[in-house]
This record gives sequence, structure tokens and C-alpha cells, in this order.
Amino acid sequence: MKTWEMIKELTENPKKKFKNKNIPYIVVACNSINLLVNEEGNYINVPFDAEWEEVKEPVSFIQVLERVKNNLSTRITLHDEARERIYAIRSLSGILRDLDEEFDSKEISKILLEGKWYIE
Repeated sequence: MKTWEMIKELTENPKKKFKNKNIPYIVVACNSINLLVNEEGNYINVPFDAEWEEVKEPVSFIQVLERVKNNLSTRITLHDEARERIYAIRSLSGILRDLDEEFDSKEISKILLEGKWYIE
């Protein structure tokens, strides 16, 4: 997304974070006069035509369950770093079905608790 789109997203949800592969910092906030701030709290200038992508923060498995409970169409991603596996943009039932086919209950419980969950 372009800089103006990133600023629009930040004004709608100031908790979002964005990164750019050519700029060495992450933009984390937009104050009341639309100045961008980096993670250290310093005001920054960015090129208007820069391309940005949202930085997704992992959530707990309990947070995933709460979201799915309220919205069955929630799409999630699970990063299982211990086994170097990613279950990308799926439903919770799809991920659980895949885990059940590959692992026993003990391994599944470790993956659910230790994996990094992202809500899309």
C-alpha cells in the first residue's frame, strides 16, 4: 500500500504497525496532526510514494479462540517455528485437521501453545 493508504489505516487504528523494505524503521503511530512516529517515538519523514506492508503481531491461542467464537469466517495463520512449518491463512478447523493428521495429542498441545498465531 502507498504512504497515504498507510496513514489512513493508522488514523483508523493507531495500534497498527507498518514496515517498508527500503526504510530502516517501523512506523507505529500517527499523532493528531498526522506526523508519523517510529518505534522510538521520533517523528519521521517518508516518501509519499513508498510501499508499505502491515506488521502483524502474534496473538495467543486463546485470542484466536475468542475471535473464531465471534466470527466463524476468521482466517488465521500458525507459525510452528520448532518444526519449521507454517499453516497459512486457513480456518481454525482446517489447521486443527492438518495437525491431527500429522501429530499426536501431546505434540498438538505444544504446537497450539507455543506456536505464533496471526489473525488475518
